[in-house]
Amino acid sequence: MSIQCPNCKSKHIQSRDFGRKGAGMMGAAAGGACGISHALRGARFGFMVGSHFGPIGSSIGTIGGAIFAGLSGAAAGGVAGSKLGEKLDKRLFNNYQCQQCSHTFSKHKG
Repeated sequence: MSIQCPNCKSKHIQSRDFGRKGAGMMGAAAGGACGISHALRGARFGFMVGSHFGPIGSSIGTIGGAIFAGLSGAAAGGVAGSKLGEKLDKRLFNNYQCQQCSHTFSKHKG
């Protein structure tokens, strides 16, 4: 099913995806902040695992655990934010823009 501009009937339509992009960035930032708060736990776990390999292992484990906690939080938040943004794009925002007449519109009303 092709999307057509309700204004000029053109089929040259581009999706703008502002909700998905914006909510994805905010979700990644929030997830990263949450991940940083959990970084202490990740650092402790990395230290415990790395301590079996000596002082260098415990240092690398501590740093690796903290980094992993921050990145995993950011990734989870980004995915959740993108999913929320997709819903916003579909229901709330005029997500489509005609490339001929620049009219913006939503595919779903209501």
